[in-house]
Amino acid sequence: MTKLADLEITLRRLEPGAYAVDLKSSPAGMDNDDRHTAAIKLNAEALKTQPTADAYGRALGEALFADPVLLEAFNRARTLAQAAGAALRFRLLIDDSAAELHAVRWETLRGPAGEELLNGHDCWFSRYLSSQSWKPVLTTPARPLKALVVIANPKELEQQPAGLAPIPVAANKAWAEKSLGGISVTFLTSGDDARPSLANLSGHLRDGCDILFLIAHGSLKQGEPRLWLENDEGAADIVTGPGFVDALKRLPAQPRLVVLASCQSAGTGASEDALTALGPLLATAGVPAVIAMQGKVAMETIDEFMPVFFAELRRDGQIDRAMATARGAALAAKRADYWMPVLFMRLRSGSLWYRPGFAESSSGATEFERWATIKGAIEDRQCTPILGPGMAEHLLGSPRDLARALATKYKYPLSPAALDDLPTVAQYLSINQGNTIFPRRELRKSLAAGLMERFGAQLKDFDPADLPLILTEAGKLERARTTTDPHRILAAKPFPTYLTVNPDSLMEDALAEAGRPAQSDFARWNEKIADVRKYPTLRDRLPDYRPSVKEPLVYHLYGQLSIPESLVVTEDDYFDYLLRIGSKADGKNLTPGPVGTALTAHALLFVGFRLDDWAFRVLLRSIYSKEGSGARAIGNDTLPCVGAQITPDEDNLLKPDAARRYFEQYLRSTNIDIYWGGVDEFLAALNQQTA
Repeated sequence: MTKLADLEITLRRLEPGAYAVDLKSSPAGMDNDDRHTAAIKLNAEALKTQPTADAYGRALGEALFADPVLLEAFNRARTLAQAAGAALRFRLLIDDSAAELHAVRWETLRGPAGEELLNGHDCWFSRYLSSQSWKPVLTTPARPLKALVVIANPKELEQQPAGLAPIPVAANKAWAEKSLGGISVTFLTSGDDARPSLANLSGHLRDGCDILFLIAHGSLKQGEPRLWLENDEGAADIVTGPGFVDALKRLPAQPRLVVLASCQSAGTGASEDALTALGPLLATAGVPAVIAMQGKVAMETIDEFMPVFFAELRRDGQIDRAMATARGAALAAKRADYWMPVLFMRLRSGSLWYRPGFAESSSGATEFERWATIKGAIEDRQCTPILGPGMAEHLLGSPRDLARALATKYKYPLSPAALDDLPTVAQYLSINQGNTIFPRRELRKSLAAGLMERFGAQLKDFDPADLPLILTEAGKLERARTTTDPHRILAAKPFPTYLTVNPDSLMEDALAEAGRPAQSDFARWNEKIADVRKYPTLRDRLPDYRPSVKEPLVYHLYGQLSIPESLVVTEDDYFDYLLRIGSKADGKNLTPGPVGTALTAHALLFVGFRLDDWAFRVLLRSIYSKEGSGARAIGNDTLPCVGAQITPDEDNLLKPDAARRYFEQYLRSTNIDIYWGGVDEFLAALNQQTA
């Protein structure tokens, strides 16, 4: 793995032609930052008079490094990276106040001595985009890539409106396929039965796609980009940039990479300007990386650039490294417009994917040894899965998406950093509306509306107010559709007890389908649900019941949907839960014996959690405050705990690699091994290892 040093430069407008520059650098392998601030003069219009890309880059470098403090800091960052044998990851952030600087050809930038900077293996450059108000960006596990190539050539282009010439569909189709190399490709092009319309494009993306390769014309109207797509008759359907972005936002998952091009076409340059302007907008939809052409790029340049880029991307997923290498290839081929491909990125790590697997163990245990221990615990019926929110995200969306939707709807006024924190947003709603029922009702309504929208006609006969029934039917449809449904997989494993922080009955339903009807119960964490006459416990109902593989127990730690008062939703709810259930006195009496045994003496599999969420942190503290739980950290016979951690949202992390190290250190004292991966990856590995 390549060693990396970090360099981040942020530009903010002070006044016309004057900008504040914040430089932050971190040496390879270190978490400390070196920070400097300076002011520069930069005339973007004057730069355009430079006769060549080389002259432009030199003039741009002279302006950027005119301040001696900035120059010294830049040289120090580069020298330390070279001394450590590390590549320098160079991120450029342009503040909203300086949006005009997006038009600057940063990819031509030359160093203080006029040397080439950004087009080789040792400096990886991107225009980094970051905003707390945008949809979070999630990385996904490494897998064979799938691409959707869309080529739009509406009939009106024969008249060359606004100087836009027809796009040769066949030639661009062959070129795109060649550029993508061995990547699996689906085409949606002019002349197909399914036209390259926004609806058809969205439908293909909904089925799953890693790369969207869009070859189409664009235009600018009052500074707003527009895309020339097609309707079902092949005529132009001109979609605004915000309209295109909104369509992508509504998808359950966005492409990991969007490539915007207007190739093999004549024109005025408006098309390329519009597509470049669309790049930052697409980032708001959650697209991790966007490549656009900042000018009328020659086909010969693209022929040099694209095959190298995709070949490098397939190696390790490092998109900024692949861009630097491909731009260097175009420069080596003496292409004067080598600088035109531009990368807009929202990934601090620069990687489009991660490789699932266990973090390095402090005990030195190998991955094989850890799986062998887990398999043995399952065979001995001494392993308990604990289900987190990620188990139902494929149906309900993530808690963070729900939080943002509620925060937007009710104009959440506090810190933007908490916009995707559901307990915090729910706490605001409970105070703002004067009762604790309101956030619970809104949460149920949002979940039901999402399910009705997703399953459409399949749920049309159901009452939208009956969320438990809607969710039961949606789960049934999903389990019938795929053998990889997470509840279906866990129902096939011989666990006597299932613990869950989710209020749904998806686990019970999956167990019933597997011929293992389960008993259910929930934690009595507040006085409203402590009345056993109204809410009898499982012990009251079935005093002789003991969980078994044939008749397992599903215990809801944070309440059930059918009993709104039992739901743990707000910040106060989590505090109350921890004070009552997490205490050694009350918790011991309130927790059923089989659940207490599972928590304190069995191997635990935390599936579908994010380690920085309330659901996990509160659960962890409640477990390790119980009597007997200290035995987990003592002796050689300790049964394993595994946290299948969904990779954290990169938007919320200043340094993803350092954050991973922090989580691993945080859990080391609890003997919890982290499996970095989502629910699907962990359960697929569990299936393989325990077959």
